[in-house]
Amino acid sequence: MVKEYLEKTRDEFLDTKCNLSEKLVSAENHYAFVLVSGGGTNLQALIDAQKNGLISNGTITCVISSKENVYALERAKQNQIATRVIPRKEYPDVATYTK
Repeated sequence: MVKEYLEKTRDEFLDTKCNLSEKLVSAENHYAFVLVSGGGTNLQALIDAQKNGLISNGTITCVISSKENVYALERAKQNQIATRVIPRKEYPDVATYTK
């Protein structure tokens, strides 16, 4: 389910954001979805690296968490990055959740 969501979201993002500059939709740029489960210190490091130009050919476009109310989602919102919660408990097992 997560894999299907990521593929669908990527396709929808590209379809709806085609009015971005050519550079953003070129093969040189990559879109990153970051999976989080807590405070988001690794996410913050990625955000800082992106802002400082250390990640020059990629953009964090979405932060996905299995839990609501984790601080990582707040970090994403503070940086105008889309967020999504896909609760693990809504699926019967891990295998179904990760499809």
